[in-house]
Amino acid sequence: MKFLILFIVALLNITAIEHSKAEEQASLKLGLLPHLSTTLLFKKYKPLISYLENHLQVKIDAKTAPDFKTYIQRVSSGSYDLYITAPHLALYHKQTDNHHVLSRFAAELNAVYTVSTNSNFKTLGELKGKTLATPDSLAVIAMLGEVHLAEQDFDIINNLTIKRAKSHNNAMVLVSLEHADYAVVGISAFKIANKKLKPPLRIIGKTEFIPHMMFLANDKIADDQIEKIRSALLNFTAAGAGKSFFNSTPFKDMIPVSDKDYQRLEPFIPLLKQRLN
Repeated sequence: MKFLILFIVALLNITAIEHSKAEEQASLKLGLLPHLSTTLLFKKYKPLISYLENHLQVKIDAKTAPDFKTYIQRVSSGSYDLYITAPHLALYHKQTDNHHVLSRFAAELNAVYTVSTNSNFKTLGELKGKTLATPDSLAVIAMLGEVHLAEQDFDIINNLTIKRAKSHNNAMVLVSLEHADYAVVGISAFKIANKKLKPPLRIIGKTEFIPHMMFLANDKIADDQIEKIRSALLNFTAAGAGKSFFNSTPFKDMIPVSDKDYQRLEPFIPLLKQRLN
């Protein structure tokens, strides 16, 4: 009888382990870059999350983080099975953590320099020694803006005061309230937020374009599962399953990531590593 009881206990333990593994495989943790307020973030990506759940037949457990640095740390520690992140962070995690890049949004990113409509500024050269508002220092738009300023006129970047805001919108508000002379923000954020500002802002300069946000999977996921996720994402197109999603966002479409995309992002990696340390 004793051996029978031990056998039954062992069998129950094995069943519990197998059940736990099955549950783990039947769900995926999805990381969402905290580039918007938490409420808006989950609302925006709900159609994509629902699509992935239906297409992959798994539960998608979506999570975010309070700020960029915490999000980067959680990505590197494997807190998310797959995740959405900024393009320069995607290349960083590919190189540093050996994560797998799956796809990206087709739209291109660029930064715009904005000043109050009440100001007399007309060119970037007039802003030497002034105060620049930017999003988080780890945001690619902030880096893009600062690198562009240095390339245009090194005296500008060496003679300015930088105020970091929690978001693109908050950076613009600082200018509208005259707490900063100009802000560097993403063009999409400018188009949306500027309508509500009093006084509104105007654009006096632009940067070059870079690739948009990317989707990655961590290195713990099996190769066959990675390919299923990649295929699902690349089938989430503006002409197909992602039509309503892309009609309501500035992302345009879903496409593969190319070597040329990586080359355009390489210049930001040294600056990113410097700011992470």
